[in-house]
Order: sequence, then structure tokens, then C-alpha cells
Amino acid sequence: MMANILQWPTKVWQLPKVQHLVKSTLRYFSAGQKNELSDETKTDKINYSGTYVNMCKINRMMNIKSGDRILTVAASGAHAISKLLADPEEVVAIDISVPQLHMSKLQAVGMKLLSREEFCTLIGIDRERTPSTERMQIYEDIRSALDADSIEFWDRSKNLIEDGILYCGEFDRAYINSFNALYPTKQDKATIRQFLELGDDMETQRRVYKGLRETSQWRAVFRNLLNFECFSMMSNVLEDDQELDRLVLNMFNHVCNNVPNNRSHMLESFMTGDLTICQLPAYLREGNFELIKDRLDRIKWVEGDIVDHISDSVSKPNLRKFDGINLSTVPVYYEQPEKLPNMMKCAVTLCNPGSMIVYYVHSDKRNNRFQDDLVEKGLLSYGGQDLSHGGFIIPRCSTVI
Repeated sequence: MMANILQWPTKVWQLPKVQHLVKSTLRYFSAGQKNELSDETKTDKINYSGTYVNMCKINRMMNIKSGDRILTVAASGAHAISKLLADPEEVVAIDISVPQLHMSKLQAVGMKLLSREEFCTLIGIDRERTPSTERMQIYEDIRSALDADSIEFWDRSKNLIEDGILYCGEFDRAYINSFNALYPTKQDKATIRQFLELGDDMETQRRVYKGLRETSQWRAVFRNLLNFECFSMMSNVLEDDQELDRLVLNMFNHVCNNVPNNRSHMLESFMTGDLTICQLPAYLREGNFELIKDRLDRIKWVEGDIVDHISDSVSKPNLRKFDGINLSTVPVYYEQPEKLPNMMKCAVTLCNPGSMIVYYVHSDKRNNRFQDDLVEKGLLSYGGQDLSHGGFIIPRCSTVI
């Protein structure tokens, strides 16, 4: 079985016709044909269901303050919901993917109506210990509070609720299925669980991880990721000297060498397919959950491409500016470099002076030059990247002058 997995083809995704097909359905890939994309992205596929960044650090990086107005990508909902911890006046959350918005809205409605314990059960915390019927019953209890389109989506996607929506993303499933396939035995899973319990002594964690990452079994996990559509498509935006499996492995290396495992919800979810109450993203933690619950009405959910939204907004009369913008769409526009300078130019116009614009890259060595002209003109100050935040994508920031 191992040999078969390692021999699965990946070059087929490089064929021009295949690239055209997958790009038309991948969230965020946009060539400006807004109506066509709007139709094609209205599928039932959720690409991202987890939280892949430390949102509290992102809030601090953006310097969000009480009364601020923030524009952010919606993603799974956690990006927008977590912004509320910093007490902004309004959060405009936008996503080109309709299923991503349905997931965001289910999370927001669930947080509004349920206790923290009930909500954690609904989304799949400790899902292996909870019957799927409990998740379905909780969904039925709050179903009527969703908008009609979200009800229709989740009624035909009940299997995702039964399994736990935190794990339903294509990106998340690729990790979960790869680790499950390459670490299938009880002994394997015990090894993973022991590794995840490390973190009180980082030297010990680094030593154990060094032994783990040098095994063929560990490296095979990352090669296996290329057999999943969501990862094979990512290869198209890499620079010529980059290999995706090596890039993802390097990201894991950075996280495992710098972030205590016993505080990393991302590692636990990817490696075990379950997230326990002990390792939760910020918006689910006790105290934070209750704080957010009272502020959920401040979020406005919008369907659309955030790049197009920024460009369209600057031409509208009575422009109301933002105090910060959180992009996650930048990497997928690497093949469309003409869009990036215009996006950043419009983002600067859309923001008040002193606002932070944060976006993500998949490698700390990625050479993004799209903001240089604005820096040279004195409109934007590049603030660098945060390698200490410990997520699987790297945030970079710029300040509007």
C-alpha cells in the first residue's frame, strides 16, 4: 500500500486543461470574470474549515482598537469572529466561496444561541467521544435561525455536521487522511499522541521531532498531500525552484520547533482528526467565547472577491474608510501580478492613515514586490513578516501612511 501511495501521479495537474478547470473552482482564483466565478464557486465544497493562524497575534499585528472598522476575509468564520476579541465597531467579512460563508454563518449563529459546551459539541470538539446524533440534534435546534440559503446548504450537507464541521474542509481532510493512512496502527497513533503532549520542555520537543521527521514514514505524509486536489492546485502558484511537499514540510518544521505542541490546536487537528477541549483556538476558549457572543451582531457577511470588493469600494461616493484590512487572497494571485499592485493601491485608499494591511504567504522566502511602488511613493510602509506566530501560513504587514 505504501508503494502505491508514493507512486500516485501528480503531473496530471500540470496539464493546461486541468489547470483551467481546477482554477475556475478553487476559491479566490479570479481573473476578473466576476459573474462566471460567482456561478462556478457555488458548489458544496468547503475548502478551509479550520483555523491556521494565531488570531490573537493577528489582532495585535493589526493593532485593532475599540471602535475600529475592519475588513477581513471570512474563511471558515474564525477570521471575522476572532476579530471581535479586539472590540472593533464593525467587521465586514467577505468571501468568494458561498460554502465558506455558510460555514461562517453557522458558526456565528451557533455561538449566538448556544452555550460554549453546546457549540463545541456542534462543531466537533472531542468528536470521537460524541455521537453524531448529538451534533445533528443541536443543528436542528438552531436551524431556523439561519438564513434560507444556509438552511438549504446545511440540510443537504448533514453528513458534514455529523462528522464535525471543523474537519470538513478539503485542506483539512488532506492532512487528516494522509496522517491516518501513513500512521494507521494503534502504536502509530499512540506515538502521535505522545508527540502532541510535548511542549513544556521545548528542547525535548525539538529532539523528539528531529527523530520523527527523519523517518520515511513522516516524509511520506507530505508527499501524499500532493495526491489531493487542493494541494496539487497550490503547486501552480509556486516559484520554479519550490516543491510543494518540501515547502509544507518546512512549515511543519517551523511550527514544531517553535510552538509548544500542547498549545497547538492546528497540529492536533491535522495529525489526529480530532480537536480536544484542551487545545482550542482563541475564539473557543472560556471567557473569549462569552465576550464574542455579545458582539456577533457587529459582523456583516458579504459574498464576493475581496480584491474586487476593495477595487469597487474606492469608486463609490461617501466612502467610509477602514482601520485595517486582513487579506488571505494574495498567494493565489501570484499568477496575476497585474492585480496585486492595483489591489494594494486601492487598499491604501480605502484605509485611514495608520491602518494595518495584513496578508499571508506560504513561505518566508517568498519575494513579493507588489507594494514596492507604494513604499517608494511614501504611501505605505512595509513592516515585515512575523515568523514567531507559529501558524502554517506566514503573516506580513504594511502600514498606511
